[in-house]
Amino acid sequence: MKIKLLIVSLCIFFSGCTTIAKLFYGYRTPKAEDKESLLRYLEKKKIDSHNILVLSDTVSYYKRFQTIRDFPSLRAFDKNGVLVYYKDTGAACNSPAYEFSQTICNFPANRRVSKQSLDSEIKGLLTLDNQPVVIDKEKNYDYYVFIYWARMVGRLNKIEVKAWEENLKKNTGCNICIYKVDLDWQKRWGGEP
Repeated sequence: MKIKLLIVSLCIFFSGCTTIAKLFYGYRTPKAEDKESLLRYLEKKKIDSHNILVLSDTVSYYKRFQTIRDFPSLRAFDKNGVLVYYKDTGAACNSPAYEFSQTICNFPANRRVSKQSLDSEIKGLLTLDNQPVVIDKEKNYDYYVFIYWARMVGRLNKIEVKAWEENLKKNTGCNICIYKVDLDWQKRWGGEP
C-alpha cells in the first residue's frame, strides 16, 4: 500500500496537478465540431442548447483565446455594456464564478471595468445557425452573461457550465441574458485545431 502511495505521489509531483486534473475531468484532444456534434454532446450532458454561440472564423478563434485563457469561464456585462469584474486577478480557479452566478443581482456597481464592452464581446460570435449575435436592448436585461466552454474540457462542462447557468436562472431580482460560447474548432473552417 505504501509503495502505491509513493508511486502516485511521485507521478503527481513530476507531472504536476494539471496532468492529473486533465485525466480526472476527462480532458481530450481537441477536434473539429459542428452544429450536430455540439447538439448531440449537449443533449448527452443534459445541458440547455438553445443559447449556444460559436466563433465565426479562425481569426475570431485566436483572438478570443487571447482573452479567454482558462475555460470553462464566465464573463458578465451590465446593462450599460460594461464588463463586471467579479474575481481577483490572481485567482486562476473558477470558484468565484459559483458565488457570482448565485448573487449576480446583488453585485456591487463599483466592480466594473470600462475597457471591455459588450459590443466587443459579441464581435466574431455566431448562433449555431451562422447568424450574427444581435443584442436586443429593448428587453431591458440587467446582465449579459457569456459562459465559455469547449467539448475538450470534458466533465467540467457538466459540472461548472451547467451549475453556473442553473444558478443564473434562479436569480429573481434582475433580468439576465445567458449565452454559452463554444470554444471548439469548427469543421466549416477546414483543417484541424
